[in-house]
Amino acid sequence: MQKNAFVFYTFLTKKPVYILMAIWVLTSSQQCTNTDSCGSYAFDPVFLKIMPTLNTSIPSGRPRPIVQTFNGVNNVINVQGSLFYANNTIFGIKVESYAMCSGIPRFRGVCCITKTEAGCISLGDETAFQITATLPSTLKCKITIRAVTMVGASSDGYGTFDLYEGSFDVEPISGSAPANSICNIVYKRYYDGYEGSAKQYCLFNS
Repeated sequence: MQKNAFVFYTFLTKKPVYILMAIWVLTSSQQCTNTDSCGSYAFDPVFLKIMPTLNTSIPSGRPRPIVQTFNGVNNVINVQGSLFYANNTIFGIKVESYAMCSGIPRFRGVCCITKTEAGCISLGDETAFQITATLPSTLKCKITIRAVTMVGASSDGYGTFDLYEGSFDVEPISGSAPANSICNIVYKRYYDGYEGSAKQYCLFNS
């Protein structure tokens, strides 16, 4: 897949970084049908822009994403700045409907955003402080966002990583989605491992 990029200048460094435009990757069943063994549901996709904020109750000395004040809101994570910072952060998004079929959410989508790849749709009009989640318009969903800092990684990719996480519910949306939703992310834990394990946390496999 060809990836297009445009230049973004961080507010902190004034240096250009490149933002990759990518496509949300769903399983074939989610891409092609809105029917399961429990029947059919309307899947009109909604693209919800989310502004993650960082809870300041973080253990002393632990690395964290870059935060700034934006639109009068304090401790907003600069997503693009954190992605492309030398000691970078990666972001995971999970969407699951509360409506179940045989114990499985009728809609589920998971993706991971890194500085070299992205599995989430980018509409191109997000600010540096937003990420976009895709969800069905007719189902109540839970959205979970993870941030995994990789500041402690050494040159061989092994190090200490820190996991932040937050979630919120979204009721069925009729009409246009809100211009901005806020998700407060809190510190969870740190762990030792390689960058590959950080990616698994980002994809909600760990």
